[in-house]
Amino acid sequence: MNESDGFSPEFVEGLRVLVSVAQLIVAAIVGFAAIQFYRWQRATKDKESFVNSVTRYHAINQLVIENPDIQDIERKGHFVSSDLSREEIVKMFYYFENLNGMGSVLKLKDGKLVVPESDKGTYHVSVVRNIGRSLYHDREFIRTHCLLRGYTKNFITFLDELWEDIGKEFEQRSDVHR
Repeated sequence: MNESDGFSPEFVEGLRVLVSVAQLIVAAIVGFAAIQFYRWQRATKDKESFVNSVTRYHAINQLVIENPDIQDIERKGHFVSSDLSREEIVKMFYYFENLNGMGSVLKLKDGKLVVPESDKGTYHVSVVRNIGRSLYHDREFIRTHCLLRGYTKNFITFLDELWEDIGKEFEQRSDVHR
C-alpha cells in the first residue's frame, strides 16, 4: 500500500487500465456517432438534391406545356422527329410529369427499381400503378419520345414490367366481361 494515498500499487494500476479502456470505449462511441452523423447528413443532401431536381424539371415541364413558343423550340430540337405537333409536345411533357412522379416513389434494390417495402399495399403502390395505367395505352409514344431522354435502363425495365402486368390485368377484365 502507498502510505500517502492509501491505495495499493495494484489497485492504482487497475484503475489506469480501467480508465484506458473507458477512453477507448468513449472514442469508439464518438467515432460511431460521427460516422452516423456524416451518413445522415449525406443522405439529407442527396434527398435535397433530388427534391430540387424534381422541382426544376417540374418547372421546365410546366413552361413547355403552357408556352407555345417553347413548344416550337422543343419541336425543332426533338431528337426523334421534328414533325411532332404542339399537341404531341404538350402530351410528351405531360408524360414527363407522370414519369417523374412515378420515379420519385421508386427505390433501387438489388439492381432493380421497386416500390419500397415499407410502402407495399399503401398509397405509393396505388400511385405507381395508377400512373402506369394512365400511361399504358400510349406506351409506344412514351417509349419513342420520352423514355430515351435520360431515363435509366432500370426505370425503363420497371415500367415495361409494370405495363406487362397491367396488360394482363386488362386481358383478365376483358375476359370477365365476355
